[in-house]
Amino acid sequence: MSSPPAPGVAAEQPDEALPTVSGRAQHRVMDELTDSDRGRFLVRTESSRYLLELADGGHGLCRVPGEGLGPVEHLPPPGPASNLRHDGNELVLLHIGQCVVGERAELVLRMPDSDRSVPDGYLATQRITTVVRQIERVE
Repeated sequence: MSSPPAPGVAAEQPDEALPTVSGRAQHRVMDELTDSDRGRFLVRTESSRYLLELADGGHGLCRVPGEGLGPVEHLPPPGPASNLRHDGNELVLLHIGQCVVGERAELVLRMPDSDRSVPDGYLATQRITTVVRQIERVE
C-alpha cells in the first residue's frame, strides 16, 4: 500500500489507453515534466496556466496569467499573477530546467524576433513560475 501524496502534490493516475515511451507508462496527470517528454501538456501553477507543446522538432509554450489553481495550503499565498510580455502568445521553449508538482518551474524561452524591446545579443529569458500545482497531458 502506498502513502498518499504530500499536500499540493497531484498523484499519478495511469491511463491504460495512453502509449508508453521507453517502457514508461504515460499518464494524464503527472508529477514531473522534462525535455524528453512529448505531447501537449497543461501546467497549472498557483497563479497561471501554461500550455506546453513538446515535440521532436521543437517546443512551444503559451502562458495565461490569472488562471492558476490558487495557493498551496502550507505555503504563503503567491500574490496576484504578474502580466508578462507575450502572455497569450506562443513562444519557443528552449529548455525545461525543472517542472515538478510542488516546486517552482524553471523555463528557458526564446523571445520573438519581432520583440524590439529585446537588446541586441539577447537570446533567451528564464522564467520562474509560482509553485506548480498540476501537470496534465491534454492530447
